[in-house]
Amino acid sequence: MSKILEEIVAGEGITLSQAASILPAHRGGGRTSPSAIWRAIKTGCKSPTGEIVKLAAARFGSRYLTSRGAIQRYMEALTGTDLTPALTPPRSPSARAKACAAASVKLQAMGA
Repeated sequence: MSKILEEIVAGEGITLSQAASILPAHRGGGRTSPSAIWRAIKTGCKSPTGEIVKLAAARFGSRYLTSRGAIQRYMEALTGTDLTPALTPPRSPSARAKACAAASVKLQAMGA
């Protein structure tokens, strides 16, 4: 049994409208529209790695159900693993001195 089905059977299933009320609106106040949740299920969104990620959901009769866990997994997949920007380590004093000397030579060659 898939994870989403296990969550729904365990009583953690929510409707698309309930899922939309969990998330803030893209602009201004309010909430996300249920149609945005539907698009996340049907078409998905491209992740940082380039693959299409879709929100997990299961059909029950004429409606679809998802779960908070599925929303969390969807957002994690879209966010990627590293949320912090890559920091370049500071240059050593000798590396800075070499770069300064190279820039001085270049400036003198340009006539400055």
